[in-house]
Amino acid sequence: MAVKHKIVVNTSGAIEEKELNLGKAVRAKCLDCSAWSPAEVRDCVVELCQLHPFRFGKDPGRKLNLTDEQRAELSARMRRNIHGNEYSAEDDE
Repeated sequence: MAVKHKIVVNTSGAIEEKELNLGKAVRAKCLDCSAWSPAEVRDCVVELCQLHPFRFGKDPGRKLNLTDEQRAELSARMRRNIHGNEYSAEDDE
């Protein structure tokens, strides 16, 4: 669900009203806090920030109800993302 937020949209300090979902609102606040540097957002060490657990689309309170097949597929996809395309399901066997 998108909600309208008044946010700073760039380094010039321009403020606009935009509709943002939770992930985009967190991203906008993180960029604002880190002087609009995506690298600073990625490397952020301010774990006391209440938004820190929600960075990069994560939702620590959300639980997934997955079947064993879905869990295996998700695990393989995550391994491919970490190891690149050279990873295959045969590596698990």
